[in-house]
Amino acid sequence: MKQEPIDLVYLWCDAADAKWTAKRMEAARACGLAADADGNLPCRFIARNELRYALRSAARYVPWVRKVFIVHDDDNELPRWLNRDNPRLQIVRHSEIMPARFLPCFCPITIEHYLAQIPDLSERFLYANDDMMFYRPLEPSFFFASDGYPYCRFGGKKKPMPDAEKSHYLRNIDRADELARTAYAPVGRELAEAISRYPHHCVDAYCKSDMRSCFARFKEVLEAPFAMPFRSADKVLRVFYLYDAIAHGHGHFRLARYRIGGGRPWYKRLLRPGWADSLQFYGARWPNGPQMLEKWRPGLFCFNDTDVTTDADRDWLENLYAGMFPDPSSFEKVEGAR
Repeated sequence: MKQEPIDLVYLWCDAADAKWTAKRMEAARACGLAADADGNLPCRFIARNELRYALRSAARYVPWVRKVFIVHDDDNELPRWLNRDNPRLQIVRHSEIMPARFLPCFCPITIEHYLAQIPDLSERFLYANDDMMFYRPLEPSFFFASDGYPYCRFGGKKKPMPDAEKSHYLRNIDRADELARTAYAPVGRELAEAISRYPHHCVDAYCKSDMRSCFARFKEVLEAPFAMPFRSADKVLRVFYLYDAIAHGHGHFRLARYRIGGGRPWYKRLLRPGWADSLQFYGARWPNGPQMLEKWRPGLFCFNDTDVTTDADRDWLENLYAGMFPDPSSFEKVEGAR
C-alpha cells in the first residue's frame, strides 16, 4: 500500500465542565430523561485524563499518523494541557460537521455518522474512543490492506437475546443489521459472516469517500432518529459503514484475534509475542488487566468505565496510565506554559 496520509480522530467530552454539564442536564430534562438513565449515565461523560494518555500512546506507537482531530461540543472547554499550537492537532466543534437541527448532541452514536464531514480529513482515517490506547508499534498495514481499503474487524458470534434484555448499543447493532440485510440482499458470504458477529472494540479504519457515499445513500433513514440528543434504541450503529464497505468490495472482513483463553507454545510466544489485536477490560477484569497486557501484548486496549466504576478505580487506572506512558507528547503544552 502506498504511504498515503492517514489521520486519527477522537470524540471527547468532560463532565467536569459545569457549563456543559448544565446544558446536558437541561437537554435531558427536556427529553424526559432521568439523570441516571441508560442514555445519560454519568460514566459516559467522565474524563480522567484518558485523552492525554491516548495521545501519548499514539505518539509513541503510530507516529506515522499525519494529524489528530479532536471532536467536541462547542461549549465543552478543552483540557488546559492540550497544545493547540501543534500543527498536527486540529480541534473540530460539533457545529462544524453536524446540522444545527441536531444540536446539542450528547450521543456519540449520532456524532460518528458525521466524521467524514471533518474539514481537511485525510481520505483514509482511523477513529478511536478516547479511552482506547495503543500498546505496541502498529503499521498502517494493521488497519488497511494493500489495496488501500480497511480491515473490518469482528469478534464473537451474536447470541440470541429478547429485545427487552438488549441495551441501546445492541439494539443499534440490530438496526444496522436490518438495514444491511435489506439494502444488500442477497447478502454475500463475507457480509453474512460480518453481520453474524459483534463488531470488535478497537480502532476502526475508514475511507472518507466511501463513508460519505454511504451516508448520502441512506441519509433519510440514518438521520430519522437524530433529533433525540441522547442514546436511543432506534439509531444505527456506525458498524453499518463497515457492512457497506464489505458489500461493495471496499472493505475486508477480518476475524479479530482477541480470545486469550488457554496458552500458546513458548516458541510461538517467542516468535510472535504480539497476539491479540485488542483487549477490553471492564468490571471485575480491571485488576487483571496489566498482567493480561504483558502476557498477550495486544495492539490496542481499553479499560471501560461503567456504572459500577468508582472514583478509586479511576484513580488506580490513571496511575496505571501514568506509569505506562510517562513521556509527554507534542500534543501537550510544555510544563509551565499557559
